[in-house]
Amino acid sequence: MNTVTTSPDAPRDVFGHLQELETAYLDGDYPTLLRRLQQWEAAWPDAPAAQRERARMLGLHSLSKQGDWATLIKACGEALRGAQFKQASARVQLLVIWSFGELQMGALMRALEVAWVGQALALELADPSMSAQTQERLAMAELCLGDAVAAESHMLESIGYALQLGDHDVSLLRYSNGLFLFNALKLALSDQGRSAQAHALRLRMQRYVTQGRKIESRARKPYERCMWQANLAVWQLRSGRCREAELRLRQIHNQAQQMGWLHIRRSVALELAGLAAADKQWEQALHWLQDVALPPELPPRRRHAIQIEYGLAQALAALGRSDEAALAAARAQALTDDPIQAEALDSTLSEALKALLTPEQLEQLHTRLTLARRGLSNKARLRIRGVG
Repeated sequence: MNTVTTSPDAPRDVFGHLQELETAYLDGDYPTLLRRLQQWEAAWPDAPAAQRERARMLGLHSLSKQGDWATLIKACGEALRGAQFKQASARVQLLVIWSFGELQMGALMRALEVAWVGQALALELADPSMSAQTQERLAMAELCLGDAVAAESHMLESIGYALQLGDHDVSLLRYSNGLFLFNALKLALSDQGRSAQAHALRLRMQRYVTQGRKIESRARKPYERCMWQANLAVWQLRSGRCREAELRLRQIHNQAQQMGWLHIRRSVALELAGLAAADKQWEQALHWLQDVALPPELPPRRRHAIQIEYGLAQALAALGRSDEAALAAARAQALTDDPIQAEALDSTLSEALKALLTPEQLEQLHTRLTLARRGLSNKARLRIRGVG
């Protein structure tokens, strides 16, 4: 793996040092990139605007891989307020990353609003790369809001845009996130006892698995390949191939831990905890749940936090630790009832976002947010294609 080794005091030009940041990003060495970015900005405060924007964007992308959602959201808000990105495409990417961070925190309305504005700007650019990213963010927001029909539609649009680009890393990332979405839908359907719909969905998923596998060998970025393999292993798990999936998940967990890819490590550890619980290996389940919660200074995403607490309640109860189990169950319920998902953006940030839109777009955004709030208040049942 290539890493950045040049001293920040070395007589390197701004472009050469920026290339080192690019190399660290390509290699998935995000901690090194974030350290070097601070040194780069201090060494070249008067760097050309294009290079400065690119370095900052690499930093935001790296933060999104590190699991520090609060820092990521704060950085995105500061970038918008400070108009740090002049290029329209960079502003779209900023909104994509920002929406991602809000969704990890469980702020569904904020994630939807930011993604919607990003999509409006992407359509004006007529750039397939930007549209692929914003459609994907809308897909994930709609999934969390309970509209699987809209989620699947947006994800298919995202994959379609990505395939126009001929970039294997971009295409693999879209297929990977598409597989994540379908895995989540299949699990939700199974939990609701809708086995026929779950089976039909699995058959539709097979096409994406086949196409993604063809692209994987041509992708360059190790992080994207690891994420795809993690989602593929979860698909195998949802298809009943538990032992094969467990072996692969353990391998992926080791790779993610070695590379410091917190986002992937936590997701995989949570799946391993579920497998251990299914086998009634409660001590092993506790081990994996504790792994998901580390490090404590970087709290897991909201969805993971809820799953951790429910998993702890189940495992602790099975081990006869009833008082601890009751506390974990109470924490899980408190997280589930937390109204953060419906909270709006800070007023100054919301105004900064709306300043990017036309009056017609503002009206469309208001309509969409009103419908979303209504859906949240009604706690509507998951809407699946062909089911209602």
